[in-house]
Amino acid sequence: MSEDIYCQNDPCETEAVETQPVSLGVDEVRPKRYCYTCAEAYSSGAQHGEMRAIRDLVRGGLIEAANFLNKRPLTAEEIERIQAIDPLAECGGDDI
Repeated sequence: MSEDIYCQNDPCETEAVETQPVSLGVDEVRPKRYCYTCAEAYSSGAQHGEMRAIRDLVRGGLIEAANFLNKRPLTAEEIERIQAIDPLAECGGDDI
């Protein structure tokens, strides 16, 4: 028996049923085999991370745009107001 028939999540010893891409860095992705339960948990965590990254990019873009339009750096108070905006609230991502 090969080891890749078992879940590659370290504490788990269940039979693997799915392959998920796992990011090892900016440009490197490797497939890993997971059981159903670990695959669901991994998928939820990956989606959470992607949505959080999108939110941070949107907020960063808003700050950069405001700096450009105002032709001056934003004050700490203005930055706090922008960071309080949740661009994902409209699509149900407000619990991130």
